[in-house]
Amino acid sequence: MMERKRTIYRLRDYKTSIVLCLFLGTVSISLLAFSSIFNSSINSALREKATTVLVSNYNNNLSLAIENCDKAFSYIEKASLLAMLVSVMGFIMVFLFLRIDKPSPQKYFALNIFQLGGLVIVIMMILVVFNLPSSGNLQNVLYNLRFLKISGIIMLSLSYALFIWHMLKRIVFELED
Repeated sequence: MMERKRTIYRLRDYKTSIVLCLFLGTVSISLLAFSSIFNSSINSALREKATTVLVSNYNNNLSLAIENCDKAFSYIEKASLLAMLVSVMGFIMVFLFLRIDKPSPQKYFALNIFQLGGLVIVIMMILVVFNLPSSGNLQNVLYNLRFLKISGIIMLSLSYALFIWHMLKRIVFELED
């Protein structure tokens, strides 16, 4: 029996992380395609939502309402770019972990939490898109969704710290798991 598994068999150990990477990549491509194809209908829907609360939230300031709708649409693009970035970084982390000999539950935890943290922040950005035109104030919307943002940042930071620790432990300190 071979001491080391082939890379293709070791990929099975990281299947949950790979599926999450693929899911985030699909979300990113879908958001970009959706925002490109339906650009005018999304903008008109956001502006229609803003005009329903024009008197109460915008004090009849149409330029502020249009500006907030443009900000909301830009959050769709930001969410798709963030999803793509987290997906690519997740794939890089998977392939770097493949080069480390023995997979462990901590490595799976780090990869999965990284992907879920990115997904939480993407969901928060999409919720900003839905809430900003009717709210009228970006700061209020971000304040209401701060729990999602903070939890996503904590998950990303924790998983990245675990990733760095595993890399340092194996490469620099040459310790076994």
